[in-house]
Amino acid sequence: RLFGGAPGDLVGIGAAIWAVTFLTLSAVSLPWLHRPLAALLLVVSAAASWYQQSLGVLIDREMVRNIMQTTVTESRHLVTPDYLLAVTLSQTYKIVASSRIRFQS
Repeated sequence: RLFGGAPGDLVGIGAAIWAVTFLTLSAVSLPWLHRPLAALLLVVSAAASWYQQSLGVLIDREMVRNIMQTTVTESRHLVTPDYLLAVTLSQTYKIVASSRIRFQS
């Protein structure tokens, strides 16, 4: 039985899920955040794509958990000149092109 005998926990979890959803949708709905968020998503997707293609890894839930627990020292070994060049070259045009898109508010 889910949350057996602890209805307060169920209400707390529901409120937390609602708050995260509300804050996420509020941030995305701000017109001045559309372009920076679009650029950030492009760079994150390029980084993930580079790691998948060059290292042959699949980015799943476990990989994202490991990324969140990685220290700066460990991550410096993964940021190589090839990585920076690939992400920069593959995303510069896309970011410039997306900055010219007119979002309707």
